[in-house]
This record gives sequence, C-alpha cells and structure tokens, in this order.
Amino acid sequence: CVGCNLCVNVCPVEGCITMEPLSAGSLDKRTGRKVQKKYANWTEHPNNPSAKVAAE
Repeated sequence: CVGCNLCVNVCPVEGCITMEPLSAGSLDKRTGRKVQKKYANWTEHPNNPSAKVAAE
C-alpha cells in the first residue's frame, strides 16, 4: 500500500476497504517499520519499478 486509495475506489463491494491513517512514529504492522513524518508517495516507494536508479 502506498496510500493512493485506488483499491477503495475500484472495489466492487461497498464499504469493504477502509483507509486508516498512521501517525508518525507508530508501527506499521504490515511492514514492521516505524511511520516517518516526512511526506512520501508512490513515486518514492521501494516497490515502484520506476524508482530504480538509472544506469550511469
């Protein structure tokens, strides 16, 4: 999850998915990592194939 909300918009079951905000410093149970205060979006997510560094 990168918080884009797309899954909520396309899910055919009304009210099936909810997005819950996590405050900075809290533990993300999915990843086991602490939530950072710095803003991030899908372009910075490590699983984004476009986030790879270009060859020099």
